[in-house]
Amino acid sequence: MSGRTRVRHDGLRWATIGLLVLSAVSAGALVGLVAARQLGLATTTAIDPILDGARELQPGPLAELAHARAQMGAAWLAGLSREDGSFFYIYYPEAREFEAEDYNEVRHAGTTYSMFQAYGAFGGDSMLEAAERGAQYIADNSVPAGDGGRAFVYNGRMKLGGQALALVALLERRRVLGDEAHDELIAGLSNFMMSLELADEPGRYYQSYDSEAQEPSLEPDSDFYPGEALLALTRLAQHYPDGPYLDYAARAADYLVHERDGDIPAAGVVPREDHWLALALSELHQLHPDDAYRDVAYLQAESMVANQYTAADGALRVGGSALRNPINYTSTATKGEALVAVWAMAAATGDGEAAARYAAAARRNVQFQLRVQFTPENTELFPDPGMVIGAWGKDALDPWIRIDFVQHNISALIGVWYMTTEGSIPLATPID
Repeated sequence: MSGRTRVRHDGLRWATIGLLVLSAVSAGALVGLVAARQLGLATTTAIDPILDGARELQPGPLAELAHARAQMGAAWLAGLSREDGSFFYIYYPEAREFEAEDYNEVRHAGTTYSMFQAYGAFGGDSMLEAAERGAQYIADNSVPAGDGGRAFVYNGRMKLGGQALALVALLERRRVLGDEAHDELIAGLSNFMMSLELADEPGRYYQSYDSEAQEPSLEPDSDFYPGEALLALTRLAQHYPDGPYLDYAARAADYLVHERDGDIPAAGVVPREDHWLALALSELHQLHPDDAYRDVAYLQAESMVANQYTAADGALRVGGSALRNPINYTSTATKGEALVAVWAMAAATGDGEAAARYAAAARRNVQFQLRVQFTPENTELFPDPGMVIGAWGKDALDPWIRIDFVQHNISALIGVWYMTTEGSIPLATPID
């Protein structure tokens, strides 16, 4: 971590988050909870029955607890909001220090998206204020590009993933608030992103853009930017059905499903687990039914289920993703987001068997997330326990916290809450 600037926290800016955390706790959702404690910090002799992966699932109580804990996570993020709209990027709990200068615009956009999700799920003035500052940061750092377009840049460079998730964040704001204030910016960002489609490879996009040289590039060759771009195009098509976005989304999906890694439906196996692609294809299939989109979304979900720890692997591992050792909490959370999305597609198309399978896997995933979230019960060995409550660390051996760790976890928790209480997840409809 050399070369980064760290600052010690003073505790004063956390008054709001402290009140929100106490509110969530006092609501009764956490009463009696004995959380599974972090390996290397403490041990536990009991697991709350709601979170015990060896027991039968309790969907209602689990959803209620997920809602309360998602509020705690979102409150933690709100406490990191800075005056310019950025977030303190990393917190090192053992040193009681924030990363003050290093930043990532892709994760900023994703975090802003999750804050609007959180506000839509449970409200809160501090949530909305942090989300609005995050959206304004996107606006303030979007520069003219191309013919009337806008590029969301950091240090003079746009990344396709950042551009896409900036759109996803602003569109989530539009959905939750019913507000069209950023429509001009959304149009500029989307027009420029669509201009990055390669003329000789329909559906494939340049991965970055140098705003000073005004040059696009295929580097960095990210596995996940294209799925993020597809999600943005799909969400644009939801909001603006009369626009060109569905055609762009269909081309991007066809490229990702049939071209980039070969014909995935024919191969019957995914080259990597990609939760952004699973989200995008699940939503796109409901706008533009295509068996190949459904099949790849199912293949993604099946891979995630196959790589999910079960009770046979030990009580504390149930629901975690086995792809990294030790279990990576953020990677596990992204699987939860994807499983909920594929569940929603299966439910919408009447595939009850698949819907039940993915709902159960998503709930096991959430059990794991809630067992490893920082709570009052598992943080007493930190120098300042109150600074971490509500967040998630990297894994059991490395407790440092980054904004996207919390972002993905709260998004997955909110998804399971909607799945259980609403029987669906909210998708955008055009504003009249």
